[in-house]
Amino acid sequence: MYKPVYAPCAITYHGEWVVPEMVMQEDYDGLFCKCCRLKISVVIDKLTGVKSFVHTPQRLETAKRLATCSHSKAASKLVEGRERQKSLCIHSTEPYDQ
Repeated sequence: MYKPVYAPCAITYHGEWVVPEMVMQEDYDGLFCKCCRLKISVVIDKLTGVKSFVHTPQRLETAKRLATCSHSKAASKLVEGRERQKSLCIHSTEPYDQ
């Protein structure tokens, strides 16, 4: 199953660096990740209206490039760290607070 990889910023087709709060609707089709150069999509939360950037791998070749993106690695390290911390707390005698 595909897990979305979020990006904090993107580069437009014209080379302009943008964050989700600044992006214009006419730039939605021409956004790319600054690290791996994959296509970025804009996702808008229906409840809050908050915009986010998400990698959009369209082919197998681009999905392989997503694995090398630093944003993808940072997300996996964060998850690994949480799992490691929880596993340490399960084996310890002290209570675990989240």
